[in-house]
Amino acid sequence: MAEHSNIPVTIVTGFLGAGKTTFLQYVLTANHGLRIAVIQNELGDEIGGIEQAVVMSAANKAGTESTQLQWLQLPNGCICCSAKDDLIVSLETMLHTPDGSTRFDYVLVELSGLADPGPIAGIFWVDDALESQFFLDAILTFVDARHILELLHEPRAEGCVNEAQRQVAFADRLVVNKRDLVTEQQLAVVRSALRAINTSAPILVSERSRLPLVDVLRLGAFDLRRELLLPPVDSAAPLEPAAACCSAGQHHRHDAQCTSSHRHDDAIVTCSVTHEGEVALGALTNWLGELLWHWPPQIFRCKGVVAVRGEAAKYMLQGVCSLFDLQPADVCWSPGEARVCKLIFVGKGLSSHSLQASFRSALLLDNNSGGTQPGNSATGQRTPHEHGDAERDSP
Repeated sequence: MAEHSNIPVTIVTGFLGAGKTTFLQYVLTANHGLRIAVIQNELGDEIGGIEQAVVMSAANKAGTESTQLQWLQLPNGCICCSAKDDLIVSLETMLHTPDGSTRFDYVLVELSGLADPGPIAGIFWVDDALESQFFLDAILTFVDARHILELLHEPRAEGCVNEAQRQVAFADRLVVNKRDLVTEQQLAVVRSALRAINTSAPILVSERSRLPLVDVLRLGAFDLRRELLLPPVDSAAPLEPAAACCSAGQHHRHDAQCTSSHRHDDAIVTCSVTHEGEVALGALTNWLGELLWHWPPQIFRCKGVVAVRGEAAKYMLQGVCSLFDLQPADVCWSPGEARVCKLIFVGKGLSSHSLQASFRSALLLDNNSGGTQPGNSATGQRTPHEHGDAERDSP
């Protein structure tokens, strides 16, 4: 893992109109004392027209080609750039001044309203493992309090993933924006709908995308050295967003008429796997690799706390799509503390029963083989594994 004296990166995602650009405009103009590089899809007029913004440039080399990268140096010390090509190379180009000092100490990357956060998160995460100057801190998802329920249940062709659901699934922190446009009852329904998809992400509420930066920066969501505080997951009977929405009288289009018992078989949900006792690291690593790479359901995020056989340290799991990392944290099991493994998965078409059965089957196979299954060592290599000869299709 990279030392966290490097530059943290937060990915800012959310559907069209959720308030991402408004939030970034605030970051680029407010006097918050932070030097933040904001990477946008394109530089809008509201950013480019800021008074006293200085246009900076440098040679941006990617492969054998060299282009001139331009960015705006803003009065509050922040930087704004539109990176169309290699994102990591663009950031490294901007990072250092001619005298070797750094221009910024934090990065916010804005994704388009329909973008899948998974591939971008994977870029920074894998680059972190390769000792990059940047590391992935968290994924921040904005949702529009007024329209998110309709977006979450917009019909899709069979096999297609709802973009708004996917953005919620990837989130380490959710921001319900435009709070002033909904009632308390409507806000409660929105919270329930988000919880049904992603149980583990804390929910913040904002108006006009204004919120303390301390609540969304330096979260350490992918820091495996820290102990994860996992919320309880009622995966046996998850709340259905559609049912919650309809119970509030906010009807919308579905393939069939909405009822309180309506269930989307392909909905994105949070499920958990719990095991009392220790597990062999190799068996767990093999199971996770098979699960994330070959299992038919699409898993967008996974995280967990693991008791590894023969290890005093608690092991932390973090995963994005088919990539995962399993590392010992700087926290040990206390004397007398029950050693329990708890894993959380967020994905499409998941079943807690199937996940638990698959997990137990892997443990049984390991026990029958005497715990000699081959597997990755405790270095927790990011897997599938990314060393495979084919990329998995983005969910």
